[in-house]
Amino acid sequence: MRIDVKRWAERMKQYRYPLLILLVGLFLLLLPGKSEPTSRASPAQENSAETEQRQLESILEQIDGVGTASVLISYRTSEETEYLTDDDGTVIVSSGGGTQSALVCRTLEPQFRGAVVVCTGGGNSTVKLQVVEAVSKYTGLGAAEISVFPSRSGN
Repeated sequence: MRIDVKRWAERMKQYRYPLLILLVGLFLLLLPGKSEPTSRASPAQENSAETEQRQLESILEQIDGVGTASVLISYRTSEETEYLTDDDGTVIVSSGGGTQSALVCRTLEPQFRGAVVVCTGGGNSTVKLQVVEAVSKYTGLGAAEISVFPSRSGN
């Protein structure tokens, strides 16, 4: 099997523009692009979410009949901090005691989307109701956004 170079070159001439476009496209795909920053919670906010879940687990486990509990909270928005700014939008900084820090105007509490609770007593309707009420009071969620499930036996 021998390749005729002249014939191959003539055929490639016919497809040179589609091939050129393909090569440019592949080149552009390989270039590193500017990625937009993702909206990701800061480590402090992640720790805050974990702390909230642990606190809720701890309080739920104190309810009679709940047993061991695991909690997962879904957030619509995380905690946000608004800083004091001047007319130009520049953040005002306080330099008291030799350190500089931005002045906080207000802190917005996180908005919860839903909660899932898995607990040993999750199969009992009375326990389930008590867990839903406790989670609702803590998060402000309605009963429709809170799910309670029994854990597998032996866990």
